[in-house]
This record gives sequence, C-alpha cells and structure tokens, in this order.
Amino acid sequence: HKEGAAFKGLAHQKTSTKTIGPRVSRWLLDAAKENRKARAKGDYGVVLDKKTGDTDTTSEEGKAALRAKRDRGKMIAEAIRLLDGLGYREKDSVDGLRDFLDDGNDDVVVITLGMLGKWKEWSVLPDLQELFDIYPDENGFETGSVSVDTGAAGSADQAAAKRKWMAKFGD
Repeated sequence: HKEGAAFKGLAHQKTSTKTIGPRVSRWLLDAAKENRKARAKGDYGVVLDKKTGDTDTTSEEGKAALRAKRDRGKMIAEAIRLLDGLGYREKDSVDGLRDFLDDGNDDVVVITLGMLGKWKEWSVLPDLQELFDIYPDENGFETGSVSVDTGAAGSADQAAAKRKWMAKFGD
C-alpha cells in the first residue's frame, strides 16, 4: 500500500512530467520483466493446496502470497493511472503494458486496456482477442486452458499448469 500511495504522491509534487514519467515507466517495465522471469520459472504468485490443487487460501503462506499478489496489482494499477494522468509514454511502453493484459488482477487488465485504447495501439489486437474469448458476453466468462510440460514425472505438470491457470485467469 505504501508504494501505491507513493505513486499518488509523485503526481502531486511540483517536479516535471519529464522527471516522474520515466521513473514510473521504468518501474512498470521492470515489474513486467520480473513477471516474465517468475512465470518462466513456474512462479505465478499463488500457493497451491497440495491436497486439492486449488489456491491455498487458508495457510499463512497462501494468504501471504495472495496479499502480495493483490498489493502488487494495486501498485501496478496506480502506476498505470499515474502515467495516464501525466500523458506519458515511452517507445517500449506498449510491450511493457502488453504483459499486464493477462494479469490475474482484473483492475490491472482494465486500466491497461484503457491506456492502450487511448493510444489507439492496434498491435495488441491479438491480445485483446484472447480477452474477448474469455469474456464472450458482458454477463459471463469462459476460462480457457493452459498447458505446461515441466519434464518431471508425476503430478508436477498438473501443479505447474494449475499455477499458470491461476495467474492468467485470476485467483
């Protein structure tokens, strides 16, 4: 919560957009990069219950992971709002924001869509099609499937696929 408030505080400072914009944009791009690295390692920000395979919402470790994921989503959303309010955009902003289109936090997805829409960024249309496949009408949704091949024996693939699904379609 502190970092989200810090982003809001930056917008009220008398420093210029040229100072704030690059710092916040770099933070967002770094967050997107960290997300890609974590996902490549099979870390999707949730802890799975070993018995059910569902998100662990009862253990202290599971609760802490969910809190961290939600707090991270709030910080990302605030950073995107700040850049939007400043009207700031860098050449690699689209690639960074694209990573947030499949975030498990709906607020992050919606804010990202709004920003890309304002920019009339057509290169993300394939990513948007994926979203519309999940939400075919305004009163419902259909989740898709994910596949993971860890190369390990046993239920490792199933557990990794569950984490990937939870990251993509929410907790």
